[in-house]
Amino acid sequence: MTDTKLPQLLHVTNGDIVAGKITEAGLGEHVLPWRDLLSEGPVPAKLSLINLAHRRSKFIEAAGWAPYRETRQAMAERDAELLRFKEYDGVVFWFEHDLTDQLQMLQVLERFAARGDEGMPMWLVTTDRFPEVEPFYGIGQLQPKQLAVLYEQRRQLDLDDCKLARRLWAAFRSPNPMAIDEALNADTARFPYMAPALQRHLEQYPAVTDGLSRTEQATLLELSTQPMLADDLFEATQAREDARFLSDLAFGLHLDRLADGDRPLLEAKGETLHVTARGRHVLAGSENWADEDYPVRWLGGVELVPGSAPWRWDRAASRLVSIR
Repeated sequence: MTDTKLPQLLHVTNGDIVAGKITEAGLGEHVLPWRDLLSEGPVPAKLSLINLAHRRSKFIEAAGWAPYRETRQAMAERDAELLRFKEYDGVVFWFEHDLTDQLQMLQVLERFAARGDEGMPMWLVTTDRFPEVEPFYGIGQLQPKQLAVLYEQRRQLDLDDCKLARRLWAAFRSPNPMAIDEALNADTARFPYMAPALQRHLEQYPAVTDGLSRTEQATLLELSTQPMLADDLFEATQAREDARFLSDLAFGLHLDRLADGDRPLLEAKGETLHVTARGRHVLAGSENWADEDYPVRWLGGVELVPGSAPWRWDRAASRLVSIR
């Protein structure tokens, strides 16, 4: 009997939970978790791989999530592992339908856009549902046997997929967010969850009517009914999402911004959070937070600075507009 050598595959996925289950399912021993929440903080254009990792690590440290040195080392090891892809017989990407995963998928696939026709086989495992798993939030809910079922449904990727990822990644990192709108007007059918994910990203821009992002509006709407604990508020706001993408740590940044300044929109009283009188005024549209003193923040390649960021989300038209 002749031994059949199994292919050595590199699996790339969002986070450690799925990574462990891929190994447990017997799908491969080489799994690379991608651990960056790209919907939060700066992802500016024209930075090299090394400089972008430095910028992201500084943001993560400033957010209080992890020390710079620890994050920078982890990203360096992650990037080095991906650059060794030629040591494997193929690469399998596991990214689900939400904004976090879709952005990570773009960042990873963009690196293969120049590989040419001699590139190794690559596959994508992606979904927004699984039989009898309801509600479905992500593939991290699935058991190893269920991941094996998804693996059988994988789609082989080609160079055109990688080139599309490069264009979309560049649009996300552009200093002009209208580039995303232009990119979405092109055909993105190769990635069926990309259009709704990037639209959800655009919904994080200040709204025309009140200056609140979708997450900020949802937060104040929940608090307008009753004071809530932060954990309960997080769950309530995420229940409003079609595809959950925020972590509780990232949600904390949104709470900090709403509670910042001399005229905050929410405040803590003991362990509970309350909407302030100003928060109710903004929520009603009688004040526009973005016209006054909302905190500086980044969305992809765009730094939103009060007085110089002209882009607003038009909820009625479901599109990003320029008010200048």
